[in-house]
Amino acid sequence: MLVALAAVLLGAGGVTATLGVSRGMDEGLVVFSAPGDDAFRLSVAASADSRWVPTAEDWRPGGGRASAVPLRADGGPLDLQPGGAVTVYLFIRNASDELSGAVTMSIVPPPQQAAQDEFFDHLWFRAGTEGREVLEGTGRVAGLVDRDLSAGEVRRVSLTVGLPADVPPALLDRITGVRVHVHAENR
Repeated sequence: MLVALAAVLLGAGGVTATLGVSRGMDEGLVVFSAPGDDAFRLSVAASADSRWVPTAEDWRPGGGRASAVPLRADGGPLDLQPGGAVTVYLFIRNASDELSGAVTMSIVPPPQQAAQDEFFDHLWFRAGTEGREVLEGTGRVAGLVDRDLSAGEVRRVSLTVGLPADVPPALLDRITGVRVHVHAENR
């Protein structure tokens, strides 16, 4: 499963970064999955509101096709200033009727030009669930969400994306995507 977490845009007018809309998509989070023989089905929901809880209509299934997952009810962007951070909340559900297993996630950039990739490498990420850190670092990072996510079970993962205050001026006015890969493996 692939979750593309919006796009990040640093603008010259006030040095503002925007998390919100991926190129070619109307909304912020995009989910793909390509189940293998050892995988089970996952579905995801996400929001920038820490109090939000997904309803049945909010879940987006995997299954090999793209699904947009809005981060804000109004569809607007999340602002990210140099030296600042934003947090989004991903809900990962084991949508299998009976299979359980491990769930991992990794943060990667989409295929892009080198200058955009360099901008991505300046972002830092931190994710946690149930009081446990799942991943932390800059650029490409990965971590274990759950060793044994049972059928129907849900994990809430808080994902914080930050931009250092000393981001090089040469990287302003760049845009980069952020993808969250979520993988389920039957045990």
